[in-house]
Amino acid sequence: MLVCISIYSSLSLKIFCCFFSSLEAKNEATISINRRDWAFSERDKIVQERESIRRQCDELRRERDRAVSNHAEELRTLDELKRFKIATDRELQEMRWVVFPSAPHFSHCRRVPVVHNCVV
Repeated sequence: MLVCISIYSSLSLKIFCCFFSSLEAKNEATISINRRDWAFSERDKIVQERESIRRQCDELRRERDRAVSNHAEELRTLDELKRFKIATDRELQEMRWVVFPSAPHFSHCRRVPVVHNCVV
């Protein structure tokens, strides 16, 4: 009977140890699951932030491209106006030669700004 009590107490002790071991394992598993969930939520936040930054960069890139295109158009218009002014200045000089053939070359005169065929 003493042997049975000894085996019983030994088994009870092992059961008790296994029970606490399983509790520790369950606690560690719960902690691990919580940490995993936290890591996933942090990763999701980072992914959302990255996507937000990517969208903002795309929007800024489109805005920059529109501004560059508008600026290029304005530069083309300016170049056309400069060519028109040069051609108009040449035409004016030729007309001066025709109207005043004996007059000086007008090279010393101040240039008169021309805007759309109107003298300002």
